[in-house]
Amino acid sequence: MPKVFAVFLIHKDGTTLFSKTYVTGWSDTELVTGYITALSSLAREISPDKRGALRSIDAGEVKFLLESGRNILGALAVDFEDRYSRDALRMIVDRFEQRYSAELEEWDGDLSKFEDFEQDLEKILRIITIREFHIPHLVKRTASDVKINRDYWPIVSAINGQRTIEEISREVEVGLEETIERIKDLMRDGIVTVDILYPSRYAASVGEELIARAFRELSKILGAKIAKKYLIRSMGAFEEYLDIRDTVVRMKNIELLSWSYLPAEIFNIAVNAVQKLADVAGKIIGAVSRRIAEKVRKSVLEEHISELGRLHIIERGEL
Repeated sequence: MPKVFAVFLIHKDGTTLFSKTYVTGWSDTELVTGYITALSSLAREISPDKRGALRSIDAGEVKFLLESGRNILGALAVDFEDRYSRDALRMIVDRFEQRYSAELEEWDGDLSKFEDFEQDLEKILRIITIREFHIPHLVKRTASDVKINRDYWPIVSAINGQRTIEEISREVEVGLEETIERIKDLMRDGIVTVDILYPSRYAASVGEELIARAFRELSKILGAKIAKKYLIRSMGAFEEYLDIRDTVVRMKNIELLSWSYLPAEIFNIAVNAVQKLADVAGKIIGAVSRRIAEKVRKSVLEEHISELGRLHIIERGEL
């Protein structure tokens, strides 16, 4: 993944609403955001159809990715652009505008209202961090295009689209941190790509299966209507990620969920929901609900234990 130098969120009037820098020497944020705003405005002015939005600014070793929202312009300073850095910036802009919609509509110049956005920002940026459970893939290139340092060949040879970075590290007997850095270099050169969100999507799919099975079993005893009521209560703030129709349960908003939580956290949302469901149902049917929940949990884990373990969604031996 690209190295992130800074994040800037700029109001349409040119005011810097929020900024976060990750390197030294970027203390004058107003100078940087003024430069970004001026170029972005110029691009709109000279665009023939008046709709031309500047997507990036190349400033040598730093590239500013730009995304416009309804009221703000987001800028992410990185060393190179890839799919997920662009997606992350779009999510940052969307999250900021959703969280502070009232403040932006009634903008009064008070910047202190936005200071706590740093927690949201860090949640999003940690998702694009390459980790041991990610699975790299080789990009299809012609032989004449490929120029790879000899030291990198063992890692390249071990990439098969199935092994995690941790498994590749063990295979080639190179330390995990060094393997991650070399894969980042290969990504920067366009030789390797990583589907960052695959572990999160897998965690969501297994979590969905866990919740759905528990819901079906309890519906047989309580009836679908009561079971649904209890499940919604058990999901709490995470209800927005659940779609219940009759006795069919589906996870929804998976993309948003994947940009908000790590794979293990996503799976734990499901585990905790089933546990709470069993506790609530237990007030009516007693210990039967907990036995059902435990049986379902063990069954799902037994079926997916290998993949859950190697993707670090659960600790090995957690069953």
